[in-house]
Amino acid sequence: MQVPPIVTRPNLARFPLIVVEGGSGVGKSTVAKALAEHLGGTYLHGPPDEMSALRSLLDAPSDPLRPLFFAMGNALSSRTAEIHLSRGPVILDRYIYTTVAWHLALGYDVSLPWAALDLLRPDTGFLLVANETTRRGRLQTRSGAPTGSDLQSEQNPTQWESYLAALSAYGLVTLDTSLEAPQAVVRRMLDHMPPTESARQGP
Repeated sequence: MQVPPIVTRPNLARFPLIVVEGGSGVGKSTVAKALAEHLGGTYLHGPPDEMSALRSLLDAPSDPLRPLFFAMGNALSSRTAEIHLSRGPVILDRYIYTTVAWHLALGYDVSLPWAALDLLRPDTGFLLVANETTRRGRLQTRSGAPTGSDLQSEQNPTQWESYLAALSAYGLVTLDTSLEAPQAVVRRMLDHMPPTESARQGP
């Protein structure tokens, strides 16, 4: 699948920005939090909690403002990450790659001026996946109301497959979480990160 390029600027901070992408039910948030704890870093979720009230108004798959809402969420996540990167690693749970891939799967025009968002480039990016039996089982036991994206993915498997194909096109490190505990996935993540990723050398 052809995906639009996403122009980002390099992270020049001492500590790395690590992005964890993936669909609902793959264990993404649990693993991202465990990785943040292991590295002594900061866990951030996109879009930021401050935007949750607006999300309920703009989360319908057909809403023309939806891509702009999530684009703004990515811009805020990037700026928040930049603040925390002065003190330690940042693990960001969902970023611009999910935004573009999901809206591409929904049929939106995703040729937006992404460079204008001035987003930080991740030092390492992961795509977590799980088999459908595991993923659906996790969703059934998860607390909280499903998002519009969750409902849409359950109703339209073709869009779900298109979303995963678009995410895969961005060259993220793909890890299957189906049969592993979060800590085991974290250990595999560390294997894919350069030795200096947890804390870059510097005064």
